[in-house]
Amino acid sequence: MTDTSAITGVLALWVPDWPVLTIMRREGISATRPVAVTDHGKVMAVSAAARRDGVRRGMRRRAAQAVCPSLVLHPRDEQQEHLDFDTVASAAHRVLPHCSVSRPGVLWAPWKIPVKAQADADFARQLLNSLAEPLIEHIAHDADVECHVGGGQSLLTALLAAREDSAVCFSETRDYLGKQPIESLRLLVTDATRETELTAFLSALAGLGVRTLRQLAKVGRTALNTRFGHIGQWAYLQALGCDTLLNDPWRQVQEIKEELVIDPPAERSDHVTFATAEITQNWYQKLLQHSLSCSQVEITLTTQDGDEIRRCWQADSTMWGGLTPRHVTDRIRWQMDGWLTRQGQGIGDDPPVAPVAGVTITAVGLHAVDMQSEGLWGLGRSKSGKVEQTVARLQAMLGPGEVLQPVAMGGRTARERVQLVPWGSAQPDDTRRDQPWPGALPSPSPTVIPATPLRAHVLDSAGNTVIVDRRLRLSAPPVRVAVDTMATYTVQDWAGPWPLLQRWWRAQRQTAAYLQVTVTQGAGLLLACQEGQWSYEGKYD
Repeated sequence: MTDTSAITGVLALWVPDWPVLTIMRREGISATRPVAVTDHGKVMAVSAAARRDGVRRGMRRRAAQAVCPSLVLHPRDEQQEHLDFDTVASAAHRVLPHCSVSRPGVLWAPWKIPVKAQADADFARQLLNSLAEPLIEHIAHDADVECHVGGGQSLLTALLAAREDSAVCFSETRDYLGKQPIESLRLLVTDATRETELTAFLSALAGLGVRTLRQLAKVGRTALNTRFGHIGQWAYLQALGCDTLLNDPWRQVQEIKEELVIDPPAERSDHVTFATAEITQNWYQKLLQHSLSCSQVEITLTTQDGDEIRRCWQADSTMWGGLTPRHVTDRIRWQMDGWLTRQGQGIGDDPPVAPVAGVTITAVGLHAVDMQSEGLWGLGRSKSGKVEQTVARLQAMLGPGEVLQPVAMGGRTARERVQLVPWGSAQPDDTRRDQPWPGALPSPSPTVIPATPLRAHVLDSAGNTVIVDRRLRLSAPPVRVAVDTMATYTVQDWAGPWPLLQRWWRAQRQTAAYLQVTVTQGAGLLLACQEGQWSYEGKYD
């Protein structure tokens, strides 16, 4: 069959509730028990039994337990999800050599079908079944899981069709997608950070009365790009079934590849990932030098016996930007761990375990980094992708632990409510963040918090130190505030003090009184008095 007699679509494979299924299989939990997986205090996946009891994705832990008291909650283990799903990907690779892992539970492959299937839904479904049957059989045999297969013009169409084990002919794509809710765009998200950004975008659309993809498309590409930037343009194309970055990603315009010979060969995944740290950075720098990004990365592990373990990985490059060195390194580790695990369990037909002597990283689906035009006054261009690329590059130069990002936490004081974690690392799952905190300092919180509290002096009109007595009364109104290494401020107004007594049952209990002051320099200060000594805790802009 020639290229002129065929068109290219997407075939998607979906394993329902994969994060929950991973936990249930590992822990030996019965399918009749309600189970949910949480991430950052929210439910991100639920079992069929939990759904029947009313538990839904996005619920807070407390809300989910209130709906279903017998609910079994487990924190998410993304690395284990990738490791277990590699068995599914390996089985699928025997039927679909060009398949690509989108996220644990979802993979897709290019689907070349005759032009006749563009308008004939029955013919398209017949073609799908001819591929789906051996695919499902291989996965059931190797991984012992049930999966669903769908086909369509775009990845979103194929994923939605997979929920019905069906295929959508190309001529019906826009009508089919137009009926879908805008929440269906979540199916394309492969990263928790991206999901947060998409949630804000969908919330804004809901506030505008946009509920379906047809209504989204009617808003128009220009308006969405001007108002929301890159994510608005991406959503518009998805609503029309136009996967511009996924239409033909396996046809290379320009090859960007990095190869490494490991001598002596490595037997452990941590040794391999450490050895590939330099080539992942070089590979990423080549993309930047050519102003390119890629929708997928193909990783090939070569053993000392000459065998190859090849896998194609996809990230959120179809939405906001490319794969960073950290993302590539994670996938090298997941791929090798999955291979070693399958061999230990005697699953699949992978090459026998042998030391890895070489690694090849190849960019697949190359495209320009910035593919949208400027909006009104230049505001339409999304900066998030460029910022993340810059931060990733800075982290590669300085080290993983040298670039930090603030994360909101639970606590009573301003310092307790913020924690610094390495950029791109998993954020701590602090379930106390949304709980009530009796005695917590009133809102708003300071916008600037010093790394360590600075010594301060709060003086009255006579130049004496202001004292807080046991009844929380000030000895005199504060007039001046002097902070070490900073200026002296003249107090314009003040509020407080507020007492804070923590861990009163311990010998090292924490007792402090907090005072908020506004100064003539136009800023607000948060001060704390502990055992007669004042300290500077933060600044309000």
